[in-house]
Amino acid sequence: MEGVVSVFPSRKKKLHTTRSWSYVGLPETKAERRTKVESDIVIGVIDTGIWPESESFNDTGFGPPPSKWKGTCTSDVQSPRDIDGHGTHTASTAAGNLVTHAIYKVCWTDGCYDADILAAFDDAIADGVDIISLSVDTTAIGAYHAMKNGVLTSASAGNEGPSAGTVNNAAPWILTVAASTTDRKYVTQVRFGNGETFEVSKSKNNGLLFLCGYEKMDVNNGA
Repeated sequence: MEGVVSVFPSRKKKLHTTRSWSYVGLPETKAERRTKVESDIVIGVIDTGIWPESESFNDTGFGPPPSKWKGTCTSDVQSPRDIDGHGTHTASTAAGNLVTHAIYKVCWTDGCYDADILAAFDDAIADGVDIISLSVDTTAIGAYHAMKNGVLTSASAGNEGPSAGTVNNAAPWILTVAASTTDRKYVTQVRFGNGETFEVSKSKNNGLLFLCGYEKMDVNNGA
């Protein structure tokens, strides 16, 4: 077919997240606002939508959207209002209330499909966003199209770790972002010469390993 580069199935993607709100220990009290600081950068967030009434996006005292902005608002049944919470979370992390958001809802109760994600990339580019934020499984084609149009895509990775080959969004034209710390435990097994096996969440703690019922052992020397 003329003008068609490739055809592939519209597969369902998964959202990326972890229990970051409680882990970081963010307070429920209202954060201090710096109303004199405002950016003309527009971040396009491709996710589950947004809850605009959240205090994280309070734009009191700010001016209108940048003049370069070409997007529109959708208020019907396909509005970008967030009923999941994931998009609101990622939008507050990516931009907070200092940067203009452009929200593209591509994830619904049954998942996030390639066709919707790629359409959102096209819309975001046409609307004039400066950066695209995506916390969903790999969509390298859309990110490549964005980069060709001068729009950087920032995408998440590492949520499926720590096994080999679980980091996605690793294309060279994507700014891949992963958390360096987490309180999740990566459990592994330690098997002793007598055949007994123990599960531990860390294999090393300053060179010493402690297991209940056993004396401390120097794991570096294998003793």
